[in-house]
Amino acid sequence: MIGSSNRIFGLDVLRGFAAVAVAVYHCIALLSLHAWDDLPAFTKYLYIAVPLFFAISAFSLCVGYDGRLEGAAAIRRFYTRRFLRIAPLFYLMMVLSVARRAYVGWGEPTVPDVFLNLTFLFPFVPGKHESLVPAGWSLGIEMLFYILFPVVLVFVSSLKRAFVAMVLATAVSFISSYWLFVMDWSPTFFWMALPVQFAFFIGGMLLYTAYRRIAGASVELQTGLAVAILGATIVGLYLGGAFGIFEYRYNGWAVGSSIVGFALLPLVLGFALYPVPFLVNRATIYLGKVSYGVYLIHPFIIRIVGEPLQQALSAAGWNAWQASPVIIFVVLIVTILLAGLSFRWLEAPFMALASRRRKADLVREVTDASPAQ
Repeated sequence: MIGSSNRIFGLDVLRGFAAVAVAVYHCIALLSLHAWDDLPAFTKYLYIAVPLFFAISAFSLCVGYDGRLEGAAAIRRFYTRRFLRIAPLFYLMMVLSVARRAYVGWGEPTVPDVFLNLTFLFPFVPGKHESLVPAGWSLGIEMLFYILFPVVLVFVSSLKRAFVAMVLATAVSFISSYWLFVMDWSPTFFWMALPVQFAFFIGGMLLYTAYRRIAGASVELQTGLAVAILGATIVGLYLGGAFGIFEYRYNGWAVGSSIVGFALLPLVLGFALYPVPFLVNRATIYLGKVSYGVYLIHPFIIRIVGEPLQQALSAAGWNAWQASPVIIFVVLIVTILLAGLSFRWLEAPFMALASRRRKADLVREVTDASPAQ
């Protein structure tokens, strides 16, 4: 459902759920709360919510900019808005992360490290690609996609062309992932490189072209199709886990991670077509609104809140099964509260600045186009 501001609330909610999924995954992983084999199988794949972010981002950008990126001025405004949306909080978290590194004795980052992060060029350098900001690797990938988006949007202008782009991007994703795994430049680069993740962005754009065709249909048809998509996705995820498809490895290469990522993509179209009533409400829409902060702030909160809390509960005699729900809950609550403050006092002002710059540019364009008096 598209609101009055062309915002699809179902996608906001899905974005919020994805942010929480990544936060829960990192709580378990960074604090070693449990062995993965002791938990439900799906928990080890919660990090795959990041490619879901990419697909949602691409879909949302298409909603906002399809047919509106004509001319250098419009593209310049697009880049400005995207930079002001991502950079302020990223830079703040980089400062906090560097300060924490110094505090715990990990040493100061090098000047090249700082330069790579300030310019969002770190995805190009294996070993530096994970960023100085915990979980920041995806922001570098996101910024690179923003640079390419105006060009890609022109090419992916129809369902047929989007499908062709998706086939090509998927092939590049699997081939490049395996090649990078064999090259072994870094233990995680085979998953976190732009050629590997780019297909998920294209997937979001493909789903948008399908959505654009379906959006004119009756509400009943859209709802029925959305329910079918969501149901089929859930069944597919269950079967993929039950039959070990997501665990598949080829010569040691964890190809299953990519398979899970692609299996999740239909959720974007399903949530766009039908805001499931018991999932889409004011609370979950707000969670989606502050999801960027949730995603970027939560690793810091895990260390400065979750870690001491874990130690305190352990000292009090709590076992892992008693302590882990409390730790995850507290980390999420603190993170969401701080994300709300970040959105109110940091992100929103910079987005407002981008809007003012856009209005000023539009006035300037009209003035420049007016006949001389």
